[in-house]
Amino acid sequence: MSLDETELPEPMFEVVSPLNITIHTSTWHWFQIRLKHPDHKFIIDDVVNCISKPDIIKRSRKDDNVFLSYRNHNRYILVAVCKKINGLGFLMTVYLTDKIKEGELLWQKLK
Repeated sequence: MSLDETELPEPMFEVVSPLNITIHTSTWHWFQIRLKHPDHKFIIDDVVNCISKPDIIKRSRKDDNVFLSYRNHNRYILVAVCKKINGLGFLMTVYLTDKIKEGELLWQKLK
């Protein structure tokens, strides 16, 4: 079954990444992410900034359609994992880490 834009839930947010991909997530999916990571201390604005103003973006080593946006967040690094399918970009998950994973560099903020 393929995705049809008319069947997508109402987005909670839509934001354009430096890769010129519009990323969205629904309220329901955001709720699922927060259930999965209840101990993480980030809010929706942190995630929007991680996608729209990241420090670095890398491609997943496992899936060419998945990219990871990294942004410093207090003592950790916030990671927004996004995927593009059939021209549609969506947020898969968000988490905190202490290091950037290996993978092809797609974009980096100018220093």
